[in-house]
Amino acid sequence: LKVLSVQEYTYLDSSAYTNPARNPFNVTTSEQPKMTIFDIQGKQVRTQDIYSSTTSIDVSDLSRGTYTLVFESNGAIAKRMKIVIL
Repeated sequence: LKVLSVQEYTYLDSSAYTNPARNPFNVTTSEQPKMTIFDIQGKQVRTQDIYSSTTSIDVSDLSRGTYTLVFESNGAIAKRMKIVIL
């Protein structure tokens, strides 16, 4: 068994609610990260900078389904989470 890579995450205190979500959903963070949304196929569908501790995210243009939120802080991935859009 060989480990090809290990991806380290920095810690970011964040959450997304309501989940499952309708338009919009809210993101709370302890910092001001960059958030990228990926669809279930791994395609990047949106990138947004988060400037306040609670931010409302408009997803009216996204289809129903499961998405992955990736938060980056200081150039490194800080957190990943899934959200379901109804």
